[in-house]
Amino acid sequence: MEVTKMLLLLEIKRNLLRTPARTLITACLAALLVCSIAFYLRNIQVTQQALDELSVQMPVQARIITPDGSAHRNLRISTETFDALAAQDVRDVLCTSAFSFSLQSVDGKPDGGAMHVHAANAISAMDSLEPEGFTYLDGWDEGFLLADSPVCAVESSFAKEHGIELGSDIIADVCVISREESDVGEAGKLIEVASPHITVVALYEAQYTKMQGGWNACAPIGWLRSVTEAATDSEGKPVKFYYDSASAYIKSPRELNKFKAGMNERGIYEMSPIRRRDSSLLIGDTLSVDDEMYIKNSSELIENLATYSSFQLPFFGVVVTIIALITFLSLRSYRRDIAIASSLGRQKLLNAAAPFFSTLIVQALGCFLALSVIGLIVGMAPTLAGTIMCTFMLCAATGTALALLFLFRFDTLALLTKTD
Repeated sequence: MEVTKMLLLLEIKRNLLRTPARTLITACLAALLVCSIAFYLRNIQVTQQALDELSVQMPVQARIITPDGSAHRNLRISTETFDALAAQDVRDVLCTSAFSFSLQSVDGKPDGGAMHVHAANAISAMDSLEPEGFTYLDGWDEGFLLADSPVCAVESSFAKEHGIELGSDIIADVCVISREESDVGEAGKLIEVASPHITVVALYEAQYTKMQGGWNACAPIGWLRSVTEAATDSEGKPVKFYYDSASAYIKSPRELNKFKAGMNERGIYEMSPIRRRDSSLLIGDTLSVDDEMYIKNSSELIENLATYSSFQLPFFGVVVTIIALITFLSLRSYRRDIAIASSLGRQKLLNAAAPFFSTLIVQALGCFLALSVIGLIVGMAPTLAGTIMCTFMLCAATGTALALLFLFRFDTLALLTKTD
């Protein structure tokens, strides 16, 4: 085995030095092919980067709206509709709902006040509230709205009026407006869903006026949904939870069609004249996607990317064919040597190993030379350079193997007895 390896290495070395001019030409042709691959893959990368930058500069937001598109807040959005939106490939999901806390006591002192509570999963989901306006209990921050425990933030003037401070323990009846029997926006009956101890973890300065909503507190919407769905009404029926608003940004706007198809599978469609209907109940069951500007600016880029992608197979097929042709022509003079070795009983696989590896070494040198020049002239990310090298070497190995396959289709005896 050691002798075979040594002989193979010596044969590879002999092939590399046997015809320096042919070796140099093969390396130069390999470098040209690498430049072509680099140009092709670089164009794909630049187009993808342009689309990614466009996604950041022009994010696409999806909202749940009324069937006629007249409103996207203070709606009646079912949990099924919200879950369908959140289950898609989206980011920055924002949602709100409305509750009422009927105070029983504050730090053990009886209190009969009522709190209008804005449930949300982020401060940015609530209009006119800024993170800078919040003061937090030690160990808490604006992520308190993602908690699954009974905590809340209270508006500072309301807190002062009722003796509420950071860390105060509130006992309150959590009530939800019944939306099964009354229109959204109308004063419906209140259903008590829980009476927990609630910890005040933040105080904030009000930005709302009473006409704009008059919220006295805000609390985690996830926790309020869980206590609502665990409750029953006076008739023993489960209490349904509804969102007031729901929106999200699509992670990859290039997958707009996939996103819309996913929503359609859940029975949620975009607004259309065919589906337009009365929205007096403000039922939120229709999809609105703010994609007009993105589509307008990305359509040409998407077409270019699709064109490049569709030509991948033909392009690399041509590269492999060129490599196979160059290799076949450069190795034709080795056929007599291969025939002699075959006549002496050497296996074809061993006969092919030396020309295969010597050719790959030359092509690898050409690849390295081309990438070095490109890197010095225009610069290139290491990941892209690695992708180009791996792609070319795969094409080189395939093309060389095909060339050797055709090269070995000869009659050994006929070739040995042939006279020039």
